[in-house]
Amino acid sequence: MSNQATTPENLNRDENMNQNRSRKGTEKGGSKRVVRTILGCVFSFMVALSLFFLSTVCIVRIVLSESFLKSYITDSYYTGVKEDVETDAWDYTIPTGIDPSVTEGLFNEAMIRLDLENYISSTFKIRQYTINTSSQEEVLREKVMAFLEAEGTPTETVNSADSEVELDEESVNAYNEAVETMKSAVDDYVNDIMDIYRKRIKITALDYIVKYGNEYSNYFPLLLIISVLFGVLNGFFCMKVHRLPHRGLRYLVYAFSGGFLMTFLAPFIVYLNGFFNRLSITPVYFKEFIVAYVKGTLALFMVISQAWLLIAIILGIIVAVLRKKSLRNHSKSSGRREQENKEEGLNEEADLFNETDITEEADWVKTAVEE
Repeated sequence: MSNQATTPENLNRDENMNQNRSRKGTEKGGSKRVVRTILGCVFSFMVALSLFFLSTVCIVRIVLSESFLKSYITDSYYTGVKEDVETDAWDYTIPTGIDPSVTEGLFNEAMIRLDLENYISSTFKIRQYTINTSSQEEVLREKVMAFLEAEGTPTETVNSADSEVELDEESVNAYNEAVETMKSAVDDYVNDIMDIYRKRIKITALDYIVKYGNEYSNYFPLLLIISVLFGVLNGFFCMKVHRLPHRGLRYLVYAFSGGFLMTFLAPFIVYLNGFFNRLSITPVYFKEFIVAYVKGTLALFMVISQAWLLIAIILGIIVAVLRKKSLRNHSKSSGRREQENKEEGLNEEADLFNETDITEEADWVKTAVEE
């Protein structure tokens, strides 16, 4: 009976075994925690990359759209086009000997706005837009002919029978040929002035923007699905590697914070640097359009980054609430285990005391009988 009794030596041995087992469990748990931490960081980084990729996919789709492009063509652009058309027409007219003032007032900002908007819309729809300048051509031709008449230049052909001065057939033919040549030259001049207007209406590189924008729109749904699935899968794995929900959500907070930094920081630095302001682009109104277009694109990145920051803050609040709840539950369970351990310890001490007394009494009886 004494060999099977609970002795102090047996208790010490059990305690040492429990300590060794606890130490090994702690070491094993520590290594698992390190693995979970590494995996959590990797998956959260992948989620942050997917957020940046998703932002880029959506922003590129927006900036290559017709509405976004038109939103940055302001009144100053129309005014600049009008002034440049008038300057080019004036410079082209001077060498011809025609009074340059004939080109004044041909084109107004309302006409430029209408033609420019129609040109952009047609280009995005892959249609050829023909600028109608028939009324301007007629007005300019009348002004030029009036100037030539005032200068004494013949502008009408004659018939030898109707002429007040008797002319031979050869002279009439030469006269009429000179008039026709002059009219042809006037027509060429008018067409050249209209070509100047048409060239100023067209936007440099718009054809390339539309071309690549239409190609990108074909791949946009696929890119959108890939970026969303990539982020969702990595977020799911980020949650699964942790036992407690608030720990998994904590790494999602890191992910959305990283997405915010990726989407905000680089565009913000570029915006502050302002390299686009130093670009050598002419004319001035076109440079202003490019600068505003680039700034609008960078602003889109910074606006979308605020959404990732807001989600990170909301998730952070949820993590704090869940962590507080988890600590409260852990405290209650620890208290119950401590109480149970106390009761178990008292029972063991009582059993040890009783078994020791019985053993000593049996030994005393055995000694008395032998004597």
